[in-house]
Amino acid sequence: MAVPVSLVKVGNSNAFIIPSRILKQMNLKENTKFELSLEVDSAIRIRKVSAKESPVFPKIRIPSVSDTEMQSFIEGLTQPSALELENDERMSYILGK
Repeated sequence: MAVPVSLVKVGNSNAFIIPSRILKQMNLKENTKFELSLEVDSAIRIRKVSAKESPVFPKIRIPSVSDTEMQSFIEGLTQPSALELENDERMSYILGK
């Protein structure tokens, strides 16, 4: 989609006015970071830069566990035998730390 724009004087610089419908469509805010590059054919390319320092994690529901269920789980845990540790190098390394 091509939209006609013109330069506007802002202090000692110039700026493009981006139409609001494009801002809304791309979900752009005032503090959005951009990367501007000049292409070989004299085209100006402006792209939105994703913020790597602020990841968005999906909301999940953590199932509730009662004290009785937790105690039952803990009591069900077993220690590996000495023979199992001797025969499994990885388990021996992990549990030896």
